Amino acid sequence: MIHSLVPMAQIGLPLLMFLAGCGLLTWILLKRSGRYFGRGRRRSSSAPIESQPRPAGPWSGAQRDTLARIEREQVQLQERARELSGQLNSKIIVLEQLIATSSRQIERLEGLLEKNAQQESRVVLVPDSANQPNPQEFES
Repeated sequence: MIHSLVPMAQIGLPLLMFLAGCGLLTWILLKRSGRYFGRGRRRSSSAPIESQPRPAGPWSGAQRDTLARIEREQVQLQERARELSGQLNSKIIVLEQLIATSSRQIERLEGLLEKNAQQESRVVLVPDSANQPNPQEFES
């Protein structure tokens, strides 16, 4: 049985390099996975306050909060401005419609007044012979 095994010299350099590469790759992968899984457990045992980011200066956290509050207020102001602009636009449209309606009514009333004035002028211009005195009656 020992004689049936191939001696090491006959295996060759390529096979030996392949096995060395596989071993090296296995060692690297195990080291990385051990580092990843091993340290994750150790970190979880630490206090939660240590995982929070620390401010660089004494006021950096307050400035960040203030900037966030200012940005929220700017967004609210922009939304309010958009809402008010929409309300103004709708009121402008209603006002324009009312102006157009009143202009049409003014034109209609002016036309009626002109017709009425023309009818009155016809009545005045048409002489009524029954009401006029006869000049011969005064001569006698």
